Amino acid sequence: MTHTERFESAWDREAAGNALRPLALRLWGTGLLGLPELRLSRLLGKTLEGRLLLLLLLVPHRAGAPRARSSRLRRLLEDCSRTPWILSSDPASLDASLEDLQRLLPGFLELWDHLVEDGRRDPALIASWCKPADGQGALVEFEDLPDPEWAFQRSVRAESLLVEGIVSRLGIPLRDVSPGRAREILGQILIKSPLGGPLHRLQADAVALALRAPFLVVSGGPGTGKTTVVIQILRATRRLMELPPDSIALAAPTGRAQARLSESLRQALSPLVNSADREDVLDLGLRDVFAGTLHSLLGARGDGTFRHGPRTPLPFRLVVVDEASMVDLHLFSVLVSALSPDSTLILLGDRDQLPSVETGAVLSDLIGDFKGEGLSEEGALWLGQAREGLPVVDPASASPAFHPLADRLVVLEHSFRSVPEISLAAGRILASDTGWVREIPPSRLSEGVPPPVSRLADGLDPEMGSWVAPLCDGFRMFVSSGWDATCLRNLLESRRILCALHGGVFGRRAFNDRVDAAVRERLAPRSRGAYPGQQMLATRNRPDLDLRNGDLGVAANHEGRLRVAFPGGGGVRWVELGLAPELEPAWALTVHKAQGSEFDQVLFVLPEVDTPLLDRPIVYTALTRARRIVRVQGEMELLSTALARVPDRPSRLRKVLGLP
Repeated sequence: MTHTERFESAWDREAAGNALRPLALRLWGTGLLGLPELRLSRLLGKTLEGRLLLLLLLVPHRAGAPRARSSRLRRLLEDCSRTPWILSSDPASLDASLEDLQRLLPGFLELWDHLVEDGRRDPALIASWCKPADGQGALVEFEDLPDPEWAFQRSVRAESLLVEGIVSRLGIPLRDVSPGRAREILGQILIKSPLGGPLHRLQADAVALALRAPFLVVSGGPGTGKTTVVIQILRATRRLMELPPDSIALAAPTGRAQARLSESLRQALSPLVNSADREDVLDLGLRDVFAGTLHSLLGARGDGTFRHGPRTPLPFRLVVVDEASMVDLHLFSVLVSALSPDSTLILLGDRDQLPSVETGAVLSDLIGDFKGEGLSEEGALWLGQAREGLPVVDPASASPAFHPLADRLVVLEHSFRSVPEISLAAGRILASDTGWVREIPPSRLSEGVPPPVSRLADGLDPEMGSWVAPLCDGFRMFVSSGWDATCLRNLLESRRILCALHGGVFGRRAFNDRVDAAVRERLAPRSRGAYPGQQMLATRNRPDLDLRNGDLGVAANHEGRLRVAFPGGGGVRWVELGLAPELEPAWALTVHKAQGSEFDQVLFVLPEVDTPLLDRPIVYTALTRARRIVRVQGEMELLSTALARVPDRPSRLRKVLGLP
């Protein structure tokens, strides 16, 4: 199916559709809208005004913004003809539509200005322009400000629930725990236990604050020890609150993230298996806590509602949510409304990585640009006394620092895993330091010891052999080891190509095809379809096969047939290839799909042209997936442009908390 045919399948030739066709085609061809958004605006836009409003409002909505200012939407309309195509090819019919758009654009802008004025004069008109699928109520809400704001009603309701839930949780008093009692508990888990050992000061502070706070936010980049903090918080709060395992819940937005957290907990507690100490035995029981996705925790139903909410709160006294940056506005609002007043909520994640693919950036909204600990004067004094004499790395006095989440926030900064150059690069990315881009040295895959951060001088194709040779060698080692689990993990975590986009010459699909052909030529030149050594990605959850969306595996001839090996449970899980048709080659992933993963080497591929989808969080997330080496392929000007592009997701929560 051609690009034009795909577009025509989602759009229509009715009067309103015909009038706006050049605009809709441009928004789709530049990647600002997908085919589902085009269908939605066609189905729900009842008038020309409604169709135009939905086309424009769905652009920031697709980018994750829960609301949009009128000036932003007008600017989007003004600039759309200058945004380049990101399709892999540009048929003449699509390019010809640009002339139509440029000719009609003044009329579209005039229609938009009238639309805004009509909304100011009579907001009830908006309900007649576009209707929800059930025809009931309003689809879009309008807030008459100096620069009016537009939002889908679903987002408005979710924001209200979220703000109410967060404000209510911040109003719950800190628990009355003396510094001496906190120090006693911290000493038990850090000094007198096989799982003990010194923590970084900020890690220890997070564990200590969890003893008092009914709501705690812990943020940090890859390798800053968030998982270690979770495990020690579970052990500490269990002692303080005498929590049985069935009163604790661990959750994450995806099945893969939840599985990683559960596996980390099991591995961390394994040294206690043979201990006869009472506290160690009770800690070992933490392996039996509830662990699932947020949807399973909240009891998601097929109609989009949830079993748990204000009237049927969650039965857990402690709820820990990992990868909280990936939780969207709506799901966050359901979570906070489903907590009982006597429960404790702990959020962990990286506020700087890509936010949720749906609307909102709640974790970032809660923290803002803050670093370190948010402490009141009393909290700083308490914390200093609580960790007095405890083994901590980089000790320093706790100091007051104003934040709306005072005594409930820690931002971890010290990385234990990434090489210093990658951590430094991450900091300069977050500072939008385009000077860093000019300093990135060139490298080649054939170099013996490349710089930790570099740009690929000649691109991947001329050096494809140097990229795939270690992958082939790693597979042969996995086979010769007798299917050793460590060899499998080393293979799957050794190197990965990360792309900003799915399509295009420099997109995920194209790189997957090129690398797959190169590996097939070396490992199975006469094969068709799947072959031994082909790395594969699970693209949806399959509980019956213990597969989660995003799981990585490798095909191999095992017990006389081609199967796929996945790491899990400390060993290797084998899945019949024929039972999992949703598996696809995994040599290249999108940055979004790679969230939560880490690889020894990463090749980050920039798209062939600029796109609004290429922004600072996607660059930060891509580079911080690398443990040792990261290379960038593409035009460095695009990288500089991306660093200056910070997503705009206006939030009521930030306003209420008083954060910029």
